[in-house]
Parts: sequence; structure tokens; C-alpha cells
Amino acid sequence: MKHLEQLQHDFQHSLLTDDSRSVLAAITAAGRAGPGRQLSVYTNAYRSRLREVLELDFPVLAAALGEQAFEELAFAYINACPSQGYSLRSFGAQLAEFLDTQPDYCRTPVLAELAGFEWKLGTAFDAADVPPVTVKTMADIAPDRWPELRLVFRPSVQRCDFEWNTPALWQAYKSEMPIPEVQKNPATEPWLIWRRDLSVHFRSLENDEALLMTLALQGKTFEEQCEALARDMSRDETPLRAASILKRWVSDGLISRID
Repeated sequence: MKHLEQLQHDFQHSLLTDDSRSVLAAITAAGRAGPGRQLSVYTNAYRSRLREVLELDFPVLAAALGEQAFEELAFAYINACPSQGYSLRSFGAQLAEFLDTQPDYCRTPVLAELAGFEWKLGTAFDAADVPPVTVKTMADIAPDRWPELRLVFRPSVQRCDFEWNTPALWQAYKSEMPIPEVQKNPATEPWLIWRRDLSVHFRSLENDEALLMTLALQGKTFEEQCEALARDMSRDETPLRAASILKRWVSDGLISRID
């Protein structure tokens, strides 16, 4: 049994590192193919499968780079960030960071942002399904309770920022429409990603809505959110604007609980 365990370890080591010296000695040199050729069948199949996983998780990035360039990226990532778990669902989690830090790719920062966007879309789709708060639930809350209330968002909700026109690029590639020119935004743009039923949605946020969502995600009370909002608008306008934003969040199915 110890021999089998060591053989399995050596085989796994050869797949992950391309160092096949230990396992080659255990492969019988029979048939038409030698030990190295026999082992390469498994090594190539394993790496090709990981590449396929990345292409499934990052289809627009793959389309933007083209087949050859994406394959080079995939194999570079596989070498730098080998799979660490039994499930391949999380294998691409570090790809955006990889693109952002590697000299061959960081000079084109929109690639890292595009990868990050696609990964967020995937995690939003996979997020746990929690029933949303309804308009009736909101209406049943007594007015004197509102200042201390805290909003809890559904697991799929993600607040993110983009320096480039990444969502527009993604949408164009996905819809097979003319691809717009890559452009850097005049200022960082806040966006929202979430899932409703079986569909993932995303939209840009106005600055005041982005501020409220950031504070809500930090666990701030509704009163604290309104106080922050009032710094940029009149106090007479604040309650109506805050109520309007909250109503949209409820309509979009973003909120799972009000504490």
C-alpha cells in the first residue's frame, strides 16, 4: 500500500510540476509508446482540461485575447497557480490578480479588470439563494424604528468599481456586437452586480447610491447612511432620495433581511 501511495504522489507531482523523474521509473516501457510518451498523454489532458475550465469561466476574456494568446495565458496561470482543491469551480479565482501583477499582462490593465468582472458574474450566479425582502415587509416597519435599522443584502450582491469601460466591452463581446474602443473612465465608476432568480444582472450606480450601498455593506444604520447622504444635498431632499434608492433595492430583490 505504501508503494501505491508513493506512486500516486509521484504521479500527481509530475502533473503539477512537469518533474516526471520519480514516476517515469515506474512506467513499463511496453507497447508502441515509451514511458515519457505515455505520461505525456495524462499531463497534456490534465492541462488541457484546466485550460477549458478557464475558458468556460472567462469566455469574453478568451474572445478578446484570441485563441493563441488565451492559451498562453492559461498555461502560464496553470504553472503559477496550480489547482489546490477537488473542485475546479474556484480554480480561476486568482486570474485577475495574476493579470494585474505579471509583466506580460499588467501593461494592459483592462485585462485584469475584465477577468475580475467575469469572475464576479460567476460568483453571483453561484451564490446561495436567500429569499428577498418584499415591499410589504418594508411597509410593516414602524417609522420610529427606521433610524437604527441595518440592511443585509443577499449573498449574490457585489459592489465594484471600474476604471475602464469594462461592462460595455463585455456586453459587446457577449452579444456579438461591434466592439467599442477600450477607454479609461474619467473617474472610477461604481457598479452593482446581483442575481435574481437564474439571471445575473449588473448596472452602474449614481454616486449617492454607491455611497449608501457602501455604508450599508459596512453595517451602518439607516440613520448613518442618511447623514452621509445629507452632506452632499439639502436635508429636505435627503429622506426622499434615500427612500427612492431603498425602494429600488427592494424592487431589484437585493435585500435579504432588515435588522
